[in-house]
Amino acid sequence: RRSLMSENLAAKIEAMDVEDDVLEEDDLVEDDFEGEIEEEEEEEDDEQDEEEHQEQERPPVVDESFERLTPHLDAVYAVALREGQTVTGGGDDVAFHRKGSATYTLRGHGDSVTCVGFSHDAALVATGSYDGSVRVWRDGECLQKLEGPGEVEWLDFHPRGDVLLAGSQDGTAWLWQARTGECLRVFVGHDGPVSCGFFTPDGNSIITGSADGTVRAWAPKKGTCKRQFDLKDPVVALAKNDDDIVVAALDGPAVAVISVNKAKKVVATLGLPSDRVATAVATSSAAASSASVSASWVAVGDDDGALRIFDYAKDTKRLEVTSFSGAVVALEWHPTEPRLTAVHNGDPPAIRNLDARTGALLYEFRGHTDLILAFDVRHDGTTDTILTAGDDKQPRLFQATRSSASGDDVFTKKLAT
Repeated sequence: RRSLMSENLAAKIEAMDVEDDVLEEDDLVEDDFEGEIEEEEEEEDDEQDEEEHQEQERPPVVDESFERLTPHLDAVYAVALREGQTVTGGGDDVAFHRKGSATYTLRGHGDSVTCVGFSHDAALVATGSYDGSVRVWRDGECLQKLEGPGEVEWLDFHPRGDVLLAGSQDGTAWLWQARTGECLRVFVGHDGPVSCGFFTPDGNSIITGSADGTVRAWAPKKGTCKRQFDLKDPVVALAKNDDDIVVAALDGPAVAVISVNKAKKVVATLGLPSDRVATAVATSSAAASSASVSASWVAVGDDDGALRIFDYAKDTKRLEVTSFSGAVVALEWHPTEPRLTAVHNGDPPAIRNLDARTGALLYEFRGHTDLILAFDVRHDGTTDTILTAGDDKQPRLFQATRSSASGDDVFTKKLAT
């Protein structure tokens, strides 16, 4: 700004016939500078007034949750739901574990709690943090503090045992015996943050995705990398449907389908419009397969709210739903039915369940007043129970029940009394 004012300074002085002791050059600069500051402050005030006006005009969000859990003091980054238990973790460095009528406050982390999870039998709770540690808890008691990695991004329990896996921003993944704290393996090889990962359903392999643009398959017992798949673009999300097929969402308009053990290569690439970014993926399962649904179906959500269903085995796009707004931040395919749960961060955010064959909306929940950052869902017969949380600091439980087990797509919402 001073350079722009200096260009006109000489002309101003010539036009003003003043003596040095009446008006100095610095006075002009100071006066002009103060004037511009006042104009900027007025513009900022106008913008703030407009935002407040829009906020007043926006109708209040109707909360359709049936229960609000213990609120956090900062954004909530992680949730888990299992057999009536819940655990949430957030930017206030705290996690809350609700079990029956008891709520345990899990303190000890020195930074944001970024990931949480239950053991296979729901007897243990694990929390991971940007403080570089993972803690193992039982009924509010910290059993182990597991250290070694950098900032912890995610964690996953073995499907049949108390072995715990975690991925870090320092490019490593770690494996511990959760009850004893023994470090079993450190997986080294990625050249960037390990952004996502999990055990395969049989527990015999570990899959990790990284910002370095690779997906790796590891042998848990040996700690060695069995296979590496070079995808070029950073991996932002992974999904699995059996012990072989892994789907990787890339930081761009593409999704890679990988056969880890059989073909041992990328078997399909699912394309999105060039101006879109894949933000969430989910895969159908063999149990959900029927005459109208195949285990080779993949659901992809993007940053503009669109949902697409692909059949990678036939290299076709079966369905495209573009009627919703807000980035898709989470997807989950029902384990035995052709239904898909999606979280859209629109205005306001919404949780939606759709028929994966037709795109028909089966039910929809609202309640959050800010972005949803964490999601989990459990299915019990005809009932879906959903746990979500995010920037509004308030974890919420939603529930919908099919009115008839005969297959009628009519659901009843459970609301707070």
